[in-house]
Amino acid sequence: MRLSEVSTQNEPEEHLTPSYLTVLHFIANGPKYGYQIIQLLKKRNYREWLDIKDSAIYRSLHQLEKRGLITGKLQKRPSQTAQRVYTITKWGQKVYSTHIFKILSQPPPSRSLFGLGISALTVLERDQLLHALSTYRDQLYQRCKYLRNIVETLEKITTIRKSEPNRLIGKTPVSQIPIKNLGVIHALFERPYSLLQAEIQWLDKFIQRIKVNPDFPELKLA
Repeated sequence: MRLSEVSTQNEPEEHLTPSYLTVLHFIANGPKYGYQIIQLLKKRNYREWLDIKDSAIYRSLHQLEKRGLITGKLQKRPSQTAQRVYTITKWGQKVYSTHIFKILSQPPPSRSLFGLGISALTVLERDQLLHALSTYRDQLYQRCKYLRNIVETLEKITTIRKSEPNRLIGKTPVSQIPIKNLGVIHALFERPYSLLQAEIQWLDKFIQRIKVNPDFPELKLA
């Protein structure tokens, strides 16, 4: 089903947690068993933007099957333990497509404890505040540098695959990066890189504002 065919007026009422949706994503691209999904999460660097534990994979598989979004079938293999392989159902495909449409059409919530920290910054001494913000900025710089290297590698991947085929992007050698999905992979890293750049720019201005204004805003002087 194409996303353009998904109707938000008749969307399925199923609610999917991030873990459920991640598992459904992998199964929507072909039958999978639990451990295989865990390996793909690691190999394809999904934990760069998803917070999901291995144990949640198996719970999600159980619940998705219980709700009729996937079906499982025990598959025997020569000289190996039988694995329960899961396939997405038509209902599961409809629910999956609807959720992807909603995710891409609605800005994600920007909730964070950092906002609470900003609202309560007056409890800190001036030097404490500047030290805390500078430490935060340094961590952002490191993360931004890491993502920039990946983005630049992806943009030169054709050349790098020839000269350095074993260079890693996360845990995956560039030689194993599927070229047909390069645009999607690039976007997955370029987006957080761009957001970090914007946050660093704001943070630099905020720190400078505090430095040039000794009383900003009603700060205790050390």
